[in-house]
Amino acid sequence: MCKHIPNVQTQCYAKCCRKWYDCAECHAEEQDHDIQKDQDLILICKKCKKVFKVNIRDFDPEADGFCPRCDNHWFVEAENPNDRKQMTVEVELAKGIDEIDAIVDERDDKKMNRRQRLLEERIYKGDDGIDIWNMPDSDDE
Repeated sequence: MCKHIPNVQTQCYAKCCRKWYDCAECHAEEQDHDIQKDQDLILICKKCKKVFKVNIRDFDPEADGFCPRCDNHWFVEAENPNDRKQMTVEVELAKGIDEIDAIVDERDDKKMNRRQRLLEERIYKGDDGIDIWNMPDSDDE
């Protein structure tokens, strides 16, 4: 398994040392010389273990990016574990809304019923927490 490119689908044959490597960086870590470059890449599919050759001068990712035996899509954009970023989402909640009620999950009937009940209570009480339905009439004062 390659630690440089976790989603690598093939191994490349290095003619210079007659060994298989997941990527050029794996070769550089193990050997004291640069990898020998050639117009033809000899690859082995990690899914079906079939060896095949790709000419880089005539390479078309749309047509040639698949294993000829098992049709495994081997020419995929490399994932670099160092480039993985985590997305952070900050949510500003409206007054009177807590974090539990901010996320709607329609699969949980109890939570949806509780959420509906709390929203109805907030509507009846208004923003200030005053129950607008039980307010004294202005004529009664």
